[in-house]
Amino acid sequence: MKQKLLILLLLLGVCIGLENDSSDFYSAVTSEQIGLYSLLAVGLLALYLIPAYYLTKTYGPKQSRKTLALSLIFGSCLIGCMAAYGNSIFSEFWALILSKKTHASWEAALTAPFIEETLKALASFSLIYLLKPKSILQVLFIGAFVGLGFQVSEDISYITNTALEGKDPIIQQALIRISGAFASHWTYTAILTSNLYLFKKQKKLADLALGLSPVLLHFLWDSPLTDIQTTPPLVSPILTCLTLYLFYLSYQKAVDPNN
Repeated sequence: MKQKLLILLLLLGVCIGLENDSSDFYSAVTSEQIGLYSLLAVGLLALYLIPAYYLTKTYGPKQSRKTLALSLIFGSCLIGCMAAYGNSIFSEFWALILSKKTHASWEAALTAPFIEETLKALASFSLIYLLKPKSILQVLFIGAFVGLGFQVSEDISYITNTALEGKDPIIQQALIRISGAFASHWTYTAILTSNLYLFKKQKKLADLALGLSPVLLHFLWDSPLTDIQTTPPLVSPILTCLTLYLFYLSYQKAVDPNN
């Protein structure tokens, strides 16, 4: 009964998300030219989906493609709409406490890391409960594909908003999103999901610390810290490197949980 109710709620969330995202995209297409550029920009996102497929095929566990496809679908359709509303509500809360200047500078860092990482974790663990993976490595890849799905939906949302505002070139926005995809939501959710799953089993504080690290990494990435300009650029590369290293540690632990 619990499983059937959970499946019903997840499907409802997916349907609401699909309706919300598709209506936003349609409203952004105000001319044939914008429509063509928007579709091309969305198509460019395949530039990081193709490497994701190759890496999964090479380093991933023996896992049903249906499992990864479900993770990708739920990540892309279920979370985006809820995250947008959650971020908005949380932003209004911070606006009551902080000055306008502080709120403007720190809004993204004080909302998205907490709302989005929580929603992605809930989606991941819901799928883990339903699909019952047999290894920690399978858990890690479920988290990675939920995060990747959300990453795709967020990128499409940015492209849609760019088309609506008509200020910046649509293709340029797509390329900016692709450049930031190297170590983004797919790594955050993989690290969080696999290590919290390990913590539940082993009760090691190191697993808990590593599992919560994506919230801090996301906070730093969305903070004014990334606005610091240096030659050569340092802040973003350091955060990207650290994220990938923590993903590497999580992958190694997933392969050998006793390591």
